[in-house]
Amino acid sequence: MKRLFALFSALIFLLSCVSCSKKEYDYPEEKLGGIRTDTGETYPESFLTFDGEAVPFDIFRYYYLNYRNEYLKENEKHFDSEGAEKALKEEVLTCLLDYYAVQFLAEENGVELKEDEMDAVRDEIRQTVDFYGDEESFLKIIHESYMSHGLYYKMMEYSSLYLKLFNTLYEDGGKEAWSDEEFYEYYRAHYLAVQQIFIPYEKGENGKQCENTMAKANRVHAEATGGKDFWKLIEAYGKDDTMLDHPDGLYFTEGEAEDVLYDAAKNLAVGEISAPVTAETGIYIIKRMELKEMRMKENRSTALFGYYDTLNEWHAGAYDNAFYELYRARAEKIKVEYSDFWNLVSTKSVY
Repeated sequence: MKRLFALFSALIFLLSCVSCSKKEYDYPEEKLGGIRTDTGETYPESFLTFDGEAVPFDIFRYYYLNYRNEYLKENEKHFDSEGAEKALKEEVLTCLLDYYAVQFLAEENGVELKEDEMDAVRDEIRQTVDFYGDEESFLKIIHESYMSHGLYYKMMEYSSLYLKLFNTLYEDGGKEAWSDEEFYEYYRAHYLAVQQIFIPYEKGENGKQCENTMAKANRVHAEATGGKDFWKLIEAYGKDDTMLDHPDGLYFTEGEAEDVLYDAAKNLAVGEISAPVTAETGIYIIKRMELKEMRMKENRSTALFGYYDTLNEWHAGAYDNAFYELYRARAEKIKVEYSDFWNLVSTKSVY
């Protein structure tokens, strides 16, 4: 899977090696599924170890079967191809190593959940059960997702630990938090500031057929490159109200605008004006602006910690990527020991 999916799954498919005893949680012992062998079916008690710590089979099974299903949705014959089975095992192994690395980093940095934080986890679990109506309905849902009752608790616990470790490392005073100089260096390397004239497509036109809209954009472009004040052209022709609120430029980075707009702006020198750029909803004429220190300061929190936009889509911040690199590096140091069951794993044997 792509790295983007790994970052996404870090928030959605969270699980861990955090121990949770029956004293802490009242859940039944469940062994869902197993491995089919030549002599029958088995549920491995010992499956893998990471730095000497046992990896439960239910954790591996959860990831393995969910990842398998993602591939089968795209192509039901995916695992007929040579090497696909091995690639899936390695992908799931990498995923598990990442999550155990987060746990090991938490231990090494003295980060653990306190009693009030565990109470919050329990409350959230109770709310989830209530949402589904009763315990039976709740169990049906999680079993269909290849989770045991106990694994669900571990996932919730890990989710809280993951966020606490992230905040401990990167919030003010955290040992991984950037200095002002490091932030400005990052921002200048990754962000752009632009003024833009947005001309929406005329009725019946689109990015492939837009003769009338392009003709208008070319006339405006000729005025811009002919020396007319660019801001006055924005006021006269632009149809983007957001632009009017930011005379010193809109600030954005890769992934926050259509790729064609980001690429066009990135290839401009400060003060340079682009040719008309055909985008999804219209044509843009872009002028690259200088990044202002005050605006960079205003954008610091979202640039580092990420945010949800107006469409409720998550945009990862610089610290999300830095954290990924940190636990990926820790994962690469983990010593892996395989049980005999590892060689029996396949999309036909695991159920």
